[in-house]
Amino acid sequence: MRSIRGFHRDEAGLSALEFALVLPVMCTLLFGGIEITNALEVSRKVSLAAATAADLVAQTKTLTNNQRDDVFAAADALMTPKDPGSLTVVITSLVYNNGQATVVWSDGHRKLPRNVNDIVILPPGILATGTSVIMAEVTYQYLDPMGALHWVGTGSYNFTDTYYDRPRRAVAVARTP
Repeated sequence: MRSIRGFHRDEAGLSALEFALVLPVMCTLLFGGIEITNALEVSRKVSLAAATAADLVAQTKTLTNNQRDDVFAAADALMTPKDPGSLTVVITSLVYNNGQATVVWSDGHRKLPRNVNDIVILPPGILATGTSVIMAEVTYQYLDPMGALHWVGTGSYNFTDTYYDRPRRAVAVARTP
């Protein structure tokens, strides 16, 4: 009976028990924080890739195949150190006439381009009648490598961004092979 009365006063091993209870929570917070930081980095890089692709195309009068390939290579390089294999880029030249934005030409990187003469719905105020814009659409599928965020979702997240830029050296950027 004496050992039972003293049991509640015995503190030997209490630190080990507390550590065992707190460790899983702390590990989850650590790895979750790392994954959220990685996901935010990918989101930022996707936005930067969209802005860069649109900007590079908008600086030309005529876009050639070599220039297009350079733009796609630049978008891939911006994803470093992440794997650019799941990065898709679609660059489209749009002209606004009769109240509609129409596709003049489009090129895709790891994704099919838009069809010529398709109608695209744009945010208000992007284009005025008779003007054109370069639209860059970038998507990146981010896979959670550590599995720290699988309890929040599927572990796979699609980050997308669309960027619009007006041509600088011509009314509309032409497309040649």
